[in-house]
Amino acid sequence: AEELEAELDALASEVDPGLPWRSVAEALADAGDDAFETAPSPLDDTIALLDRARDLVTDRELATIGPGALAIVPAPRYLEVLAPDGAYRPGPMRHGTGSAVLFVGRDTPRPARRQLAVTRGYPGQHLHQLAASALGPQVRRHVVAPVTVEGWALYAADLMDREGWASEPGERLLDRVEFYRAVLLAAADVGLHTRNWTPAEATAWLAERLPHPAARLHADVRRLCLEPARATAAVLGRRELMRLREAWCERHGAGFSERAFHDAVLAHGGLPVSLIRWGMGIDP
Repeated sequence: AEELEAELDALASEVDPGLPWRSVAEALADAGDDAFETAPSPLDDTIALLDRARDLVTDRELATIGPGALAIVPAPRYLEVLAPDGAYRPGPMRHGTGSAVLFVGRDTPRPARRQLAVTRGYPGQHLHQLAASALGPQVRRHVVAPVTVEGWALYAADLMDREGWASEPGERLLDRVEFYRAVLLAAADVGLHTRNWTPAEATAWLAERLPHPAARLHADVRRLCLEPARATAAVLGRRELMRLREAWCERHGAGFSERAFHDAVLAHGGLPVSLIRWGMGIDP
């Protein structure tokens, strides 16, 4: 957390050298869509962001994108109670039998839409699901370990950050704030389920550290209560995927290819990362 705070301060200094990161992030959030060039509506902007993310993955040859539709629709009101920004619903695990759905909240802020595009779209969960649905072995196709699927979503945000997904310092700051939120949600997850925190205590703890609206944090905590260990699995899975990437890069040296690595990971579907390491020949 301290390293992330230092990174956020450094990014904030590029936007306004005289303010701490939280003040800069709050100012950008208060400015809303007026702070950035966006499409007319949150839904249209999300569609445009998904197109841009897909193009970046293709142009940079980051991974193979399999065939499959992704419907982008407004989130129903009941879903906004748990996921006000939006959510992803995978399609059937067989090609040609239906499409995945990305629900977008009516009031989803710009930074959250950017995260939806990469973590739940491309190269995130939807790309992962497309690859898994095309696999022959049924175990790889149907096993969905949260540490892998949720970890891949966070890993995808890191990958896009490295590839220049943010076009200006303010955008990159808010992108990294979203990653910091994911890390803190994992800590709150542990607090709720192992330290007997109440939902009110978890919400207050998050509010002390994040510049997000209270309604969003309340929804985050509700989701943590309903899905124990899922937020923790995301952070741990991202860490294990980063370690796997380092091992693969060390093995292949100058011949390392982002696309070859990612396709090799995706060929294992939703198996736990520990089994993927074994399947890729990293661990005996």
